[in-house]
Amino acid sequence: MKILIIDDDAGLRKSLTLILGDAGYEVLQAEDGESGLAAAMDKQPDLVLCDVRMPKLGGLEFLDAYRAAGGSALVLVMTAYGGVDLALEAMKRGAYDYIPKP
Repeated sequence: MKILIIDDDAGLRKSLTLILGDAGYEVLQAEDGESGLAAAMDKQPDLVLCDVRMPKLGGLEFLDAYRAAGGSALVLVMTAYGGVDLALEAMKRGAYDYIPKP
């Protein structure tokens, strides 16, 4: 299974990559929504873990663009901010689920 992590926090990307890689997953990384969109369309991951607040292209905007371009991977939106309203908005835009950051 191929997982794409899109987050502007390099430390979190590294930690998730180590954990998921040790579990046997192929892990790809992107530091913002724009490069994440390019990677998602090029590499066709099975799962995308995407932050909401990022430079260039935020997580909700990534979702809009990804789904409009035909992207079909499951997308889990992550954020340290927001609550139920943000989770509902993300799912309306095509996210599979919403998970809070630690």
